[in-house]
Amino acid sequence: MTDLATIIAAAGDATAGPWTHEALGNRHVVSAPSGMMVASTGYGPGGGTACADAKFIANARTEVLALVSAIQRVLSLAQAWENRGRSDIEFAGTLPDPDMADRLRGTGQDFIMRADQMRKAVDGSLAMMPDSAFYNSNLPGGAR
Repeated sequence: MTDLATIIAAAGDATAGPWTHEALGNRHVVSAPSGMMVASTGYGPGGGTACADAKFIANARTEVLALVSAIQRVLSLAQAWENRGRSDIEFAGTLPDPDMADRLRGTGQDFIMRADQMRKAVDGSLAMMPDSAFYNSNLPGGAR
C-alpha cells in the first residue's frame, strides 16, 4: 500500500497552496499564492488541453490532500468497527444465554469482516498509485 504519510510529506515539501491558474496567451501558468510559478502548460496553437491540464494541476494539490483525509477517515472507521466486533465477541463470552452469545459473536465477526473489506478496498485503490519511492526519487538529489 502506498504510504499516506509519504503523500502528506510530499505535499508538505511542495510549494504552499492553494494553487491557481491563469491563461497567458497559448500557455497556462499554475501559481502559488505568493505568485511563484509552479507549472506551465501548453505552448501549441490554441493551447490544446493546456487550460484543462493547468486547472487539474492547480486543483491537484488541494484535492489530493482532501482524498488522503477521506481515506484516513475510512481507515479510522474500519478500526472502530473492528474494535466493536472484538468487544462484542469478548462480551458474548460473559453471557449466560448461549443463543444470545452466538448471535453477538456473529455480529462481532460481521463487524470484523466488514472492517477487513473496507481496508482491502482502500489497499486495492492505493495499489494503483505510484509507489511512495516515486516521491523521494523525484526530489533533487533523491532525498528529502
